[in-house]
Amino acid sequence: SFIFESISQDNLEFLKEDISEKIVNQFPNVDVQNLNVLANTDNNEVTVEITYKITNTSIEDEIILNFN
Repeated sequence: SFIFESISQDNLEFLKEDISEKIVNQFPNVDVQNLNVLANTDNNEVTVEITYKITNTSIEDEIILNFN
């Protein structure tokens, strides 16, 4: 299972692509402005940063999620 794999650049790229695809499919009114998937291998931690806008609104925000 993916959650038991070591953090690698390939895994980070896969996560970034997967998150992006899921947002497009599940939230079509969300326009992702920036998506970063960052690793802190010393702490075995992954951080996901998403900056987005909601279509046809003035809503713009950022979400930062830490997984360890």
